[in-house]
Amino acid sequence: MRANTAPHHFPLAHPLSAPARGILIAVALFCAGLTSCNSQSRTLPAIRTSGEYALEHDDTERAFADFREYTQRAPGASYGHLMLGKTYLAKQMPAHAREQFELAYTNDPNNPDVVESLAQAMYEDTEYDDLFRFLRQRTTERNASHDYLLLGRYSRLTGDSDAALDALLTAARLDQGRSIRPQLELADFYESIGKSGEAARRARMAYFIQPEDPRVKAALTRLRVPIGASTALVPAERQ
Repeated sequence: MRANTAPHHFPLAHPLSAPARGILIAVALFCAGLTSCNSQSRTLPAIRTSGEYALEHDDTERAFADFREYTQRAPGASYGHLMLGKTYLAKQMPAHAREQFELAYTNDPNNPDVVESLAQAMYEDTEYDDLFRFLRQRTTERNASHDYLLLGRYSRLTGDSDAALDALLTAARLDQGRSIRPQLELADFYESIGKSGEAARRARMAYFIQPEDPRVKAALTRLRVPIGASTALVPAERQ
């Protein structure tokens, strides 16, 4: 007797009635709409807060999603491009970061954070010709202390000590002894070339300007300068 080899036929599920199908379609459309609404429900300040928190805590994927959304919703705002660029830097993607910083720079060329970030991206991407062309153009056109500080910093990092010292001294002269950054940059420079006495002298000038700043105290401690009544030194640019 032959075995029955015919395939088994399982009963099909009972088809949905038209009203039931309508309900399911309505629910699906509602959920899709809700998802779309949720993507637009956050305000730009909320996205900004979320992105900054994520970047501060090294959650680059969350920060990337937030700041990409920010740039999509406010493409003309330099802030979004600046922060998306910083996220790319944190992800070690300097070429992509540079693209974002250039967009930010187009809208806000006077923002020191944008200028500094763009210079950093060029440096990390080893685009040194572009970097120094950019910085020299700014120093020529604007003659500002901040730009000379950047020129000095990156000249030092790329091994041009003479250009670095010239730029940093120019930055300090333009600043006229009003802020600590030129003094601390000079202290770092002198320390890097083994002139600890000059480094300590510039750190003491920074102490004269802002004695309570933790960066100043850290520099003095690193250079083994005791902090006391005689530590402060009037900046050379004020004399």
